[in-house]
Amino acid sequence: MKKTTIGIGQIILFLILSFIIPVIGILFSILLIKDLKGTEEFGWAKALAIVTLILQLLSIVFMLVGLLTFYLATPVKRN
Repeated sequence: MKKTTIGIGQIILFLILSFIIPVIGILFSILLIKDLKGTEEFGWAKALAIVTLILQLLSIVFMLVGLLTFYLATPVKRN
């Protein structure tokens, strides 16, 4: 078990940014997971970062499905 190199303030900031900013939030979640790898000191933060990563990926998938549905279901009006 290694000692973590980031503090509680940086963990909270990364978690807030990963929830607020949709696409860039994936980067913050991955950075937080990578920084907390091998430590058991902030287990709750690693679990929360994984949850935010999954939520961000699901939101991107749903946005893509919505765009595809819109473009495929909208009739093209030609004159």
